[in-house]
Amino acid sequence: MKIVKYLFLVSVSTTLFSCGGEGSEPVLEEETINVEEAINLKTESGIEITEETVESQSILFISETSSIMPTEIGKKMGEAYGEIMALMGLAKLKQASAPIAITKNYSLLGMSCEFDAAIPVVNLPEELKLEGRMQKGETYAGKVIKTVHVGSFLELKATYDGMLAYIEANGYERNGYSWEEYVDDPGEVEDDVRRTFIYFPIK
Repeated sequence: MKIVKYLFLVSVSTTLFSCGGEGSEPVLEEETINVEEAINLKTESGIEITEETVESQSILFISETSSIMPTEIGKKMGEAYGEIMALMGLAKLKQASAPIAITKNYSLLGMSCEFDAAIPVVNLPEELKLEGRMQKGETYAGKVIKTVHVGSFLELKATYDGMLAYIEANGYERNGYSWEEYVDDPGEVEDDVRRTFIYFPIK
């Protein structure tokens, strides 16, 4: 579980996307996407999109508020993941999949963002007692569109634009917070081939 190495990736990525609340429109212009029906499709921009149905995962997460400056986001993400991993070590919990970031608000006008730094956990005990700002919950379950962004995080905007265009063109509506899944370790995978899974709940 190489969480520390994921932190740079997360700090860059979270400056580039935004998402809407549950059942609401996103707070700003852009978002991420996502998930399961074996319909490989491509938008005019060349982005490959699948429509899928995802199951929920148990997560430990910390909600954060930050300016949109990458240095501050990176610092807060690092602290959050460090706290989660420390608890997982003490409680002997296993990581279920790669770290994710769920963006709840992103405002260029306000120069601020709100996000949940989360780690999926295997068999998260209901009786686990949490203190401080640590929280536990479940991720979104249902229909999504998903894309795999390959390359630099600085190029994510074009990916988001393509996903939003796909949603509009196919008559879908956004259905909750979008999220990114950091499947490749930025300490081991070069920028030009690094993968980021992007999920966007739809209805």
